[in-house]
Amino acid sequence: MAQKGHLDQKPHNQRGGPNGPGGGQRGQRPLEIHIDPQAQNKGIGQGVGEVEGGPYPILIYIHVDELAIFGPHLESFKKEIQEKFNIKDLGKADLLLGIKILPSKARFFLSQEHYIKNIAKNFNVTNLAPINTPLKPSLQLMKASKDEVTAFKKLGLNYRIIMGALNYISTNTRPDITFSISHSSQFLECPSLNHWSASLQVLCYLYHTKEKTLNYYNKGKCKIITYVNADWGNLLIERRSGGGYTLFLNHHLISWRTKKQQTLFHSTMEAEYKSL
Repeated sequence: MAQKGHLDQKPHNQRGGPNGPGGGQRGQRPLEIHIDPQAQNKGIGQGVGEVEGGPYPILIYIHVDELAIFGPHLESFKKEIQEKFNIKDLGKADLLLGIKILPSKARFFLSQEHYIKNIAKNFNVTNLAPINTPLKPSLQLMKASKDEVTAFKKLGLNYRIIMGALNYISTNTRPDITFSISHSSQFLECPSLNHWSASLQVLCYLYHTKEKTLNYYNKGKCKIITYVNADWGNLLIERRSGGGYTLFLNHHLISWRTKKQQTLFHSTMEAEYKSL
């Protein structure tokens, strides 16, 4: 069970309005000052906390002036919080930080389909033909020359904006584009039309697979499985390897990452071992 609420900056005995989601650090700091003493009494840390009691804990996520609570039997906990803070109960959580929570029987799904649609529309890729992979396996992106960078700037295209949007999607719900984004992000300082075309290809792939979600449900005992891989020596600029991992808890993907390895290796086994 998940619940979402809107929280005033200050407790009942002080006046003050809530800060909007874009308040940044100016909005977040007053909230932390006032909520931490109360939260720490219940074992809640900054940003993410856990309230112990009973067989199942209650998890709390705080972002600026919004909080989401997850767990069973939430009504009594909400009453305790309402005694100290002005809270607007928004009901069951369905959208958190741009991620949709789609409940189903004994499971739920995390999706960014709505976000992908908006980005694809903004960059005019909705009419492009479907593709099967984020990037072509044979594609080798290289650092652009000064002339290429100058020519790209004259087009008025912002490579950082599209890469930022793609990275946000990759980090939250789409591990299948993580390697492509990690590789393409190396050229933020010196992009060319080739890099721009590659980023549009990733976005096109996302758009035509926008229905993909992360699925979570209660199944079996706690079991952790990790997979690693490496693209040995295939980053031609520095002859480095690209490595990555995926971490599963009870067959549910909970963590993933790819990055350029900083050490030169003489075999695929060494590169994959380093990915651990």
